[in-house]
Amino acid sequence: MNRPLRIEYAGVVYHITSCGNEKKAVFKDDQDRINLQNTLEHVNKLYNWLRTFRVVSCGLTVHMLRNASIRSRTESLEDS
Repeated sequence: MNRPLRIEYAGVVYHITSCGNEKKAVFKDDQDRINLQNTLEHVNKLYNWLRTFRVVSCGLTVHMLRNASIRSRTESLEDS
């Protein structure tokens, strides 16, 4: 069963988490963390989607605080 679509509001701060599979670490090494940060910066510039306030890796989980922009993800995807 699919999750219902998230309603997006401009200026709202979202707390996003990601957990490793089978209780494994989310990142292999520091280069993986750098790659995530670079990817987030690229997407932010390309689509003007979101602003990342903080990314915290706690070994098995990653926590992100992000701010939604005025344009929704759907509008941005339609442009690409």
